[in-house]
Order: sequence, then structure tokens, then C-alpha cells
Amino acid sequence: MSAVPDDSNLEKAHDDFSKSEECSKGQEKVAMVNDANAGSEKIKAASTTKAERHRRKKENAKKVKAEARLKEEEESRLLDEMSALAVKGMAEEEARKLAANMRPRTRLDDVSAVDESLPFIPPGLLFKFDHSPGERDIGSFATQDIEKDTEILVEEAIMKGTSEHICKEALFSVLSEDKKKRIMALHSLCSCKVKPCTETPLAHVLEVNSYGASSGPALYELAARFNHDCLPNIARGFSKEGFMVLRAARDIKQGEELTVNYAMIPGSTKTRQGYLLEKFEFLCKCHGCKNKLVYTESEIAKAKLPEGVEPKSPVIGRYTSEEVAAYAEVEAWFDNVKEGMVTIQRAQYDYMAKQVVAGNPRVLDRKERCVLAETRNTENMAKATESNFGLIMEDLEEPK
Repeated sequence: MSAVPDDSNLEKAHDDFSKSEECSKGQEKVAMVNDANAGSEKIKAASTTKAERHRRKKENAKKVKAEARLKEEEESRLLDEMSALAVKGMAEEEARKLAANMRPRTRLDDVSAVDESLPFIPPGLLFKFDHSPGERDIGSFATQDIEKDTEILVEEAIMKGTSEHICKEALFSVLSEDKKKRIMALHSLCSCKVKPCTETPLAHVLEVNSYGASSGPALYELAARFNHDCLPNIARGFSKEGFMVLRAARDIKQGEELTVNYAMIPGSTKTRQGYLLEKFEFLCKCHGCKNKLVYTESEIAKAKLPEGVEPKSPVIGRYTSEEVAAYAEVEAWFDNVKEGMVTIQRAQYDYMAKQVVAGNPRVLDRKERCVLAETRNTENMAKATESNFGLIMEDLEEPK
């Protein structure tokens, strides 16, 4: 006889089955959630990888572009330098042609040994050269009492005014041996501040002894021997012919040293001494500097004669007719040299103008490259600034 199932056992079995089924469904849901999360992570990872690849691609593109730009700039630079070398070669060729006619530079062995005795002075003057006390070496001294406004000296330049070094050397070369000796006996000073010195012996003399005449720096042999004082007893000036004129600025006693003002600078002792030390390499120890005196413009003006002053005395050192002819020959020669130099300048400026018109950024961006001629058909080669650069460009582009 079969057993009859107990109702309580059936209910329990049913409950266990239900719980088992719910657990199974819960596990399935958890598994589905986990699968969904895993899929989301994969999608996110894939998205991140794609963005990274895009970023790297952009960076690589920028790098390639930058390298291409650098390469282009380098090629432009090389082309620019090659063009500049070509212009330089043309300029050097022109310079070699000019050098065939160039006169030689002075050397110390071009003239006889310098006479170290006291310099010669023409008779009839109111002063003599003698050894000056202190560090001044040679100076000029009154041979008698001299009243204020008395004319001390009227002198023609032994080397006339010009600011061109080549012309100075050429003018020196046509002087007599006697004049060459007298010039080279003057005090000399190197102004280039370079070791070894790049200047000629003549340049050493002219730099420290020349006066600024209207025609340019000129050398006056006798006047160059006068020492400096910030408030001197001699006033100086130039006649309309370019002669140096010296007159007593006050009464002068016999034996007193005659002095002129090199700088004509008013103001404090520090200002005056600073300029003289820089220009002439000596520390002024005149009465005014020793006592720290400040000089006004009106006081300094006493050391100046009016422009174009009329001489009252005979002119010392007048040129002979032969010297005048020799100077004229040198000046004509130098005019030809200047024409050749202008040709070289024009070639250089034309090259720069073409680079600007072509829009070369290296020329436009660099201030030191913006040096052009205001016009290529004149000798006035002016420096262009950014303010007038456009006007110059318009002029360059206009047909000539």
C-alpha cells in the first residue's frame, strides 16, 4: 500500500523550489549587469583609445608642419645668404678695381725719423715752444706781455678738412718730406680701442690734433701744440677761408703758458674731465678742475671767436702753387673713388629692395636689415626706420 504524501512536506518542497528559482534568476540578473558593465568598460576603453590616437595624430601633424616650416626657413636663409654672398662678391670685385688706383696707407717708415727736439716756430710771433711743467710735455709760452684781443696766430691747415680716411691718407702722400716729418712729430693717440690697433700712424695724429673746421676736421701744425685749459687765456675760431685764428682772451704776462679750450663744454668739473678723458685720454688738472669750478656757457663763450672772423695778421703756413695743384689732383681722384663706392652701395641696396618687394619675412622682420636708400639714383644713402619704411617701399616700386 503506497504512502500518502504529507501536505507539509509538499509545501516545503514548493518553497525550496521557489527560492531556488528566485536565486537562479537573481544570479542571472547579476550576470547580466556584470556583462553590461563589462561592455560599457570596453566601449569606454575603445573610445579613449580612439581619442588618444586622434590626439597623437594631431600632434604628429603639427610636428611635421613645424619641421616643414623650419626646413623652408632654413632653405630661405641659405638662399638669402647665397644671394648676399653674390652681392658681396660683386662689391669686392668693384673694390679690387678701385684698389688699383688706391694710394698707399702711411707707415712710420714712409717718413724719416721724427725729430724729438723742440718744434720750429716762424720768427715774429709772440710765443715760443718750450717744455711744459707737469705731464704736458711741450707747450707754448708768451715771449712778452700781451694785451687782451691781441692776435696771436693766423694759420692755414697743414692738412685741410676732410672726414674721409682714404682722402686723408692720399693728401698726406703728396706733401713734402719736411711737412710729413712735422706732422708725424705731433702727439699721437689710438682711438680704435682694438688690439692690435687697426689705425694708421697718420690716423693716430689726426684723431687727437685736428680741429673741426667748416670743411671737416683739419690739422693746424702750430695750433696743435697749444695745451688745454677749461677757461683758457686764448680764444680760437676760424676765418671764412678756414684759417685758424688765435687771440688773447685776457691780458697775458710774459712767460705765461698760452692755452686753448679743446672741448668748449660748460658745466661741472666731472662733465668736463669725463669728456677729455674719453676723447684725449688725459685727466684735466687746470685751475678750474682742481678747484671743482662750474663754468657757464657765457664763460665758455669767451674762449670762442665769432664764426668767419677776419684775420688781422699774415697767414702762417700758406700753400704753394705746387701744393694747391697736388691737392686738387687728389680731390679729383677721390671723387672718382666715391663714385665707385656709391656703385657698390647701390648694388647692396638694390638687393635688399628686391628682398623686401618679394616679401621675404627675414628682411621685413629684422630691423638691422631694413637699411635702404631713400632713392637709388642719388648718393644720399639714408637709413630707413619703420616709420618711413612704407614711403621708401613706394618709392622703390615706382618706375624710374
